[in-house]
Amino acid sequence: MIIAACVDEAMGLRFNGRRQSRDRIMMEQLCAMAGNRLRMSFASAKLLAQESSAYIGEDYLSGAGSGDWCFVEDTAYLTSKDEIEQIVLFQWNRSYPADEYFQFPGEWKLIQRRDFAGSSHENITIEVYQK
Repeated sequence: MIIAACVDEAMGLRFNGRRQSRDRIMMEQLCAMAGNRLRMSFASAKLLAQESSAYIGEDYLSGAGSGDWCFVEDTAYLTSKDEIEQIVLFQWNRSYPADEYFQFPGEWKLIQRRDFAGSSHENITIEVYQK
């Protein structure tokens, strides 16, 4: 599986049980990258456009196979760390308060990095990591 997550500059994921931020263009980028292999929870699905073909369910991680993209907004992905093939981080260009942080499950190497302008953030960086 491929894990995709949004983090701030300090690798923060959530604060007080909520996502730190959201960005429409970032979600469009994620959907384009994942194609019809995107999976997420019901809570995350609120970020999608109506026409999305993403799989939405609380079993989105446990049911993921090789090449499936799982959009995570908390550290639940750590229970599936042995199945993770790649990590894609969308990094906000600022720091927010956070009480839950992204953790790399083992050793990972940065293989690609690029920036784009979002709808709510003038700069979002995509980082792709491989084992």
